[in-house]
Amino acid sequence: IGVFDGLRAYALFGVVLMHLIGIAGILSIGRDDTLSHVLWTFFGNTIDLFFVISGFLLFLPVIRRGRLKDGTLAFYFRRALRIQPEYWLTLVVLVLMIALIPVTFQPEMPTVGQFLIHVFDLQNAVRMVDPDFLVGFWIDGALWMIPVLVGLYLVFPPFSRLMLKSPYLALVLALAVTVGWKYGVHHMPGALDWLAGGGATHEQLMIIATEQSPSFAWSFATGMFAAILYQRARVNPGTRWQTTGLPVAFGLALVGWVVAGIIFSDAAVNTTTGFDGSGLGRIAILPNLVGTACRAVFVLCVALGPALLQRLFDNRLAATGATLSYGLYLIHLPVAFYIGQLLDISSTGTFTSLLVWTAAVVPLSLAWAWVSNRFVGKPAIAWGEKRLKDQSN
Repeated sequence: IGVFDGLRAYALFGVVLMHLIGIAGILSIGRDDTLSHVLWTFFGNTIDLFFVISGFLLFLPVIRRGRLKDGTLAFYFRRALRIQPEYWLTLVVLVLMIALIPVTFQPEMPTVGQFLIHVFDLQNAVRMVDPDFLVGFWIDGALWMIPVLVGLYLVFPPFSRLMLKSPYLALVLALAVTVGWKYGVHHMPGALDWLAGGGATHEQLMIIATEQSPSFAWSFATGMFAAILYQRARVNPGTRWQTTGLPVAFGLALVGWVVAGIIFSDAAVNTTTGFDGSGLGRIAILPNLVGTACRAVFVLCVALGPALLQRLFDNRLAATGATLSYGLYLIHLPVAFYIGQLLDISSTGTFTSLLVWTAAVVPLSLAWAWVSNRFVGKPAIAWGEKRLKDQSN
């Protein structure tokens, strides 16, 4: 489905844009103005859109086949080859950057243990017991997303079977998991403090706990449910709920997205470190549940929408962006960390500063993303498919 190239690219490029806006000083500690609220409203939680899209794209083939292709182990194998090789390569590159590039603010060389924690996607879990653990070796905090994705992949096979059999029950279960987890985060500070050994503030512990897989179960499930509605619409086109209901749903979803985003922005502008804004926004329960549901409706409406709407997301540029978006996401923060120091780029909080940072970081990051995808990502996936085919034969 071509529009998902644009949607996927928007989701991850939106995250990169927000990081660059923060690095350029447009979003900063103590800045609570209209521009900050607008930026947080529309771009502050685009990573959630990525999880909705992932749920949709993974579940649609299951709906069409009535089962997972080649079974559970093959699913795990394919998912591992899709995300791990490029991610592991990024970890090696981070170590080489730290070892070989001399800069004023030099991060410490990670230990073997810290490296292996990242290799096995345990960084988020370790932060629950050690809040001072540095995700991405201090220079690539965006790597918190990988364990979340892995956790959702692990439960996908059994959950997809439930979604096939009882979609509404599966949706309610995912809602219960996310609400229950976040409710516990809010109302069980003693448990979080006990896990962390009393080594962090409650706010910090809430952010760490929120950045775990259960917080995004609802996001994944709404994407899967949207895939069911999409398939029903393709099998029985032109029904009333498509011709009349979808345009209304699209409008309501956009309004709901903005309202939820405004509440998100009210929390995000209270950042005290410059790095916890999105985490503060994700702590809230009801606004984020509503925002996620609106994003799922938006995805469905775009997938079934008119050609004019789809053309915004389905084009050659979007397809290229989707291919490179994963590698870009993995590498853009360390590139910004080192390029900023080596070129002495200032952060003045102006649009000009944002342009300079973007011009310095994005082209180099995209070039690396292409190399990573071309020589690691694609070959790994092709090798995996060949091995599965040989085993099947």
